[in-house]
Amino acid sequence: MDVNWDALSAIGTVGAVVVSLGLARGQGRKDRKAERSRGRWIALELRQILAAWRVRVVRAKSASGPDLYFLLDDNEYRDPTVVPKELLALYDQLHHLGDDAAPIADAVWMARQLALVPVRDALRGDIFPQEEADEIENEFREKLEGLRKYLRMSEINMSSITGLAGPDRERHVFGDPI
Repeated sequence: MDVNWDALSAIGTVGAVVVSLGLARGQGRKDRKAERSRGRWIALELRQILAAWRVRVVRAKSASGPDLYFLLDDNEYRDPTVVPKELLALYDQLHHLGDDAAPIADAVWMARQLALVPVRDALRGDIFPQEEADEIENEFREKLEGLRKYLRMSEINMSSITGLAGPDRERHVFGDPI
């Protein structure tokens, strides 16, 4: 019996390739599962941060001129233009969320744009004529609405990642419309 060592070697090589591809595929599955798990933990943290920030935005949007003036004081618990420090602490981990983090980036960008609008000057009466001050306040309120939408999209994405649905704060919080 004549053994064809080249054929056996080729069969062995093919078998080794099949086994290594199977192992790599299994490792890829484990890596994707671990990445989803990291993303879920981050999304769980972000849900509360984003909801609280959106509540600040809605309160500012519905505030009268004098009330709005006092909300815009760089206090992270009142001022809607201040990006929450808890969010900034998670900033370097947002890549685990993939494209679902895009509305968060948009919200941060919008908040930074809002901080540039001289609405406090307009509300304080330092901008003349009054029509110009009113335009600045209206522009600020329109951008607040944009920020609210980005935050709401972010919350929806975080709920999708976590698989948890929270109360629909878009309609009510303890009976108060927001």
